[in-house]
Amino acid sequence: MVARAVVGIPTVLCLWISEIIASVPGRCAVTVLELLTGTMLTGYGSISQAILAVPCRRHWTSYYWMVRKGKFDWKVMVHALCRIVKREFPSERCVVVGDDTLIPRVSEAAPGAAIQYDHARKPNRPDYILAQTVVSLSAVIGNSSGSWSVPLMSNLAVHTGNHGKLETMRALVEEVSATLGAITLLLDAWYMKGYLISDVLTRDAIVIGQVRRDTALYDLPPLRTGKPGRPRKYGDRITKEKLNALPQTRTELPIYGGHRTVRYRTAVCRARFLGGRLVRVVWVSMFVDGKWKAERLLLSTDWSHTAEDVIFTYSLRWTIEPMFAALKWSEGMIDMWMQSVETFHRWLNMVQIGRALIQMLAVKADAAALAQVAAWRKEPYLTAGMVKAGLVRAFWNIAPAEAWYRRGRKFDPSRCVPMRTRVVRTASAA
Repeated sequence: MVARAVVGIPTVLCLWISEIIASVPGRCAVTVLELLTGTMLTGYGSISQAILAVPCRRHWTSYYWMVRKGKFDWKVMVHALCRIVKREFPSERCVVVGDDTLIPRVSEAAPGAAIQYDHARKPNRPDYILAQTVVSLSAVIGNSSGSWSVPLMSNLAVHTGNHGKLETMRALVEEVSATLGAITLLLDAWYMKGYLISDVLTRDAIVIGQVRRDTALYDLPPLRTGKPGRPRKYGDRITKEKLNALPQTRTELPIYGGHRTVRYRTAVCRARFLGGRLVRVVWVSMFVDGKWKAERLLLSTDWSHTAEDVIFTYSLRWTIEPMFAALKWSEGMIDMWMQSVETFHRWLNMVQIGRALIQMLAVKADAAALAQVAAWRKEPYLTAGMVKAGLVRAFWNIAPAEAWYRRGRKFDPSRCVPMRTRVVRTASAA
């Protein structure tokens, strides 16, 4: 006889899903519940695999129709997810990362597909490919073991050119900040444009990002001497000579998954592309593989930040790259195919909500019983893949609708399998 451990569904997951499903109309609740649960149990991006992952109560056409023409607003589910993230991981300012990724396509019929420049520069791929551009926002969460990104909201940049992605990012920040409140937005150099930053600053946000090294920066103007005329807005421009005159500091910071040696120079100055706004700038270089990397220029719209705070916070921007990889290859975003932009948005964000719930379970200690950690693993923390495998074992004989109150539209934790380990005896292979 071989013993097989079977675990139950975490109660906290029931409460999270309850809050998300309660935001949609009652007539859509059970169907959306089964689709959302299916996305958490499969690694494929198609609706068919999500339907097959759980015991569904309705005809298969009902689920396709719900995603295509369902009478519910998928953005309310995003707002519910933002409320959960804000409550479960409280902080003075939620750290939000904005970036985009490409989904290669072979047909121009895909909504939003266009010829795009591929920044990955892979040797087996041309510089320009036919792809969809997905602009995303993620929230950074963490514990004592590290930090991770959970997807909040994504949209297709349906218009080509620079303005399309900037306008899409602006719309995403407007939606998310309405629920999260005060945020710290991390952007890469491409999105550090005056148009976008000026709009974000009106929403009680702080922007930290990398800018071009030739950005026009100026010292504070000298005190007014009583001469007639308008007072000066800018002082002298910060040139290379003035930069070299600034004191240089060398220290070690816990960034990018380890302790890195960095050297930096910093100053409080005025940025011309932001209309003379007072900012904190940091020229930083990191020591990697026995040599100093190229110097980067970081900028924070909150001049009261210290240089080390700016460097550490900006290092959290990299957490969105593993999130994109997980969405593409573990959640099936690379295989999603929809015939309209609205349908693609609805299904993509539903899949992302499922991924966010799994990642939050991996960070919370409540999911420890779900994962089966190999004895030879060096990492002490749980991964989202371990939690997902545990959920597959927990849902193997449970229909999501069985734990659902139709009238109250919320989970009944007493009807779920309690979060404990049971031992099931099975016949050995011998």
